[in-house]
Amino acid sequence: MNWYEQSTKDVVKLTNSHESLGIGDDERERRLETHGFNQLKEAKQPSALLVFLLQFKDFMVLVLIGATVLSGLLGEYLDAIAIILIIMMNGILGFIQERKAEKSLAALKELSAPTVTVLREGEWVAMPAKRLVVGDIVSISSKRSRRCGCSIA
Repeated sequence: MNWYEQSTKDVVKLTNSHESLGIGDDERERRLETHGFNQLKEAKQPSALLVFLLQFKDFMVLVLIGATVLSGLLGEYLDAIAIILIIMMNGILGFIQERKAEKSLAALKELSAPTVTVLREGEWVAMPAKRLVVGDIVSISSKRSRRCGCSIA
């Protein structure tokens, strides 16, 4: 069904909503349980072990691993141990940086979560967009057009 081709009254009727009241809290909770949150599914995060192991796939790290093997074969065990320690410290620092970056990105995503104005039980309420359900009546406006004195045709 192409919702955009339907009249407002038909859409309200098909979604069991009400033009002047919206939907009730009980119905909203039921629909939220049935359909889930209004958000895209996120890709599964790789495990901590995989993130750590991926720190060692860089070309220069592979060259250092080759140098370690060569040093070991030549009997330069002190050099081989030093290179291994440098590689491990590089891997640990890269792992820590990547985890911090992931946490920062998640925090930024939470801060920038969009909000919407929805008609709920006859009142306009601001709420997170992820809590929208089928049948919600949403108010759409452009703050930018009001601020700059522009109009949208």
